Amino acid sequence: MPPPSINKARLALEIVPVSLSAEGLNNLLCTQCLVPLGVHQPDEAAPYRLLGTCPSCHGWTLVEIARDGSQARTAVLPSLGVDAGRPEFPDRYGFASTSGTARSQADSRRPVRP
Repeated sequence: MPPPSINKARLALEIVPVSLSAEGLNNLLCTQCLVPLGVHQPDEAAPYRLLGTCPSCHGWTLVEIARDGSQARTAVLPSLGVDAGRPEFPDRYGFASTSGTARSQADSRRPVRP
């Protein structure tokens, strides 16, 4: 099988400032659904770079906080249109379908084998 082709595209992202308080981020909402985002820290070595995920539309938002905590900004990451909105993974990648089920953060890092 030949390797997949690489497609290049330029994206325009809207960078939005976010208000901060002594407690941290304030009102981090999905720009599509207006529901609160779940905030994740994918890299323990980079606590100032976070990922916001929408529990409703499953959209992703990149969140960056200044290292001194003085400001924060977000950028909504666009969908690449691979699954056309279907929350299922093909078995060939070693992941079980996630349609309608939630997995814990620890479980979501491991492929599920039949």
